[in-house]
Amino acid sequence: MKEIDDMLKFLGLTFTVEPDKGYSRDPSQRGRFKVKLFEAKKPIKPEFKDRKALFCKIGELIPKLQSRVSGAAAPVAQKGKKEKKKK
Repeated sequence: MKEIDDMLKFLGLTFTVEPDKGYSRDPSQRGRFKVKLFEAKKPIKPEFKDRKALFCKIGELIPKLQSRVSGAAAPVAQKGKKEKKKK
């Protein structure tokens, strides 16, 4: 949730966070963002004509976050073949 919060602030959108809201399909998923995209039936920001455009932009920007790029997160184990030791 912190990453999405950071992205919405960066994009300059008005939003509220509802951390106690959940989804009936998956009770482990907690939290919701309510983003104001329209005012008087017109987009506030022209590049976000609908929710899908906003989701795509957030998905594009999250991997570029400083917390992800600088290595602050735990390293991901590499998948693939293991190298054999030479004798």
